Amino acid sequence: MSPVLIAAGCLAGAPVSVPAWAADDAADFEVDFTGNIEAEARHFFQDSVPPGPSRHNASLAGEAKLHIYWNDGDSILTISPFARVDGVDGRRSHFDLREAKWVGVFDPFEIRIGIDKVFWGVTESVHLVDIINQDDALEDIDAEDKLGQPMVAITYDAGVGQLTGYFLPWFRERRFPGADGRPAGPLVVDRSQTRFQSGRNNWHADWALRWSQYIGDFDLAVSYFSGTARDPRFALGLGAAGEPVLVPRYDLIDQAGLELQGTFGALLVKGEAIYQWNDQDDFFAFAGGFEYSFYGLGDGASDIGVLAEILYDDRGSNAGNPFEGDLFLGARWSANDVSGTTILAGGIFDLNSSSKLANIEASRRLGDDWKITLDIRLFLDVAPADPLQPFADDDFFQLRIARFF
Repeated sequence: MSPVLIAAGCLAGAPVSVPAWAADDAADFEVDFTGNIEAEARHFFQDSVPPGPSRHNASLAGEAKLHIYWNDGDSILTISPFARVDGVDGRRSHFDLREAKWVGVFDPFEIRIGIDKVFWGVTESVHLVDIINQDDALEDIDAEDKLGQPMVAITYDAGVGQLTGYFLPWFRERRFPGADGRPAGPLVVDRSQTRFQSGRNNWHADWALRWSQYIGDFDLAVSYFSGTARDPRFALGLGAAGEPVLVPRYDLIDQAGLELQGTFGALLVKGEAIYQWNDQDDFFAFAGGFEYSFYGLGDGASDIGVLAEILYDDRGSNAGNPFEGDLFLGARWSANDVSGTTILAGGIFDLNSSSKLANIEASRRLGDDWKITLDIRLFLDVAPADPLQPFADDDFFQLRIARFF
């Protein structure tokens, strides 16, 4: 029986019958199905500017993941849908296929076809080189959640590293909160007026190459991307009712990236850098620093890691992002208990102004099937010209409780 039919049956909740003629083949299939349902509550400490959006919000989200293995595990079909229903902001209610891919292993090649998520990068505070997937900005502002990206990827294990080529036939636009959504700026982003430098719009054929290798104590990766920028620029426009709105524009870019991480016992040295060519302003950006871990605090089981990173963009105040000359300081505490209790706290300090971004993330399992997560985002003393200024009154915390199955 086709693994696609098995997948459809599992997702529909229907029993999958295997005909007698396919019984031997079906015995080669292994099916793994997991998922979670999550309730989220948000509270904003200040009224919004301009007034209108609520200081409270609640939503429900769910994600499932289906794996089907055959050919002794050398062929894998993965389907992972995600959905959120938001009680305040209609735009934040959305559905996405995070993954819908087939992976085939043909030593020394691996082929991936479909919708997938790919992560590049080593630093904690920002991920400069991570460019394959679009940010899911409706989920959070930390750029950790990604939309699924249609692709064909072929990896070749050359013995002196892995070389992966990516063909990305369709571009995913970033999604933004609506008029009732927070955190958000004072103007709504009107995606109906989106502009592309490419005449093919979303159908520009993007591509990328990445080579990675372990060399002694170092993990090294070099990448090149050519295609539609994942970060839009914005122009002032007018909405359907004549109201001011922001209109996103996506440029064509070429970007070279470098990732390097050295492991020396309890010390991790991390760095990533990019150089980008575009029609507006070629630039260089860098993020790098270290993480040092102290194990067995007080002769106990817990550990704490101290982190420090420098963020630099040679465009300075014209960078269009808030991390053009900043210092990140943070600490990661792990209880190493059966509940997996962790706390990550840190702040990004602008070295050229008073602006600061503080962040706390804590999580803990409750029994075998539940998990609770608390996130706090604070925008402190934001300078008037800082790109974070639209969020200056959007300090908030969010509490999430998830049930896994």
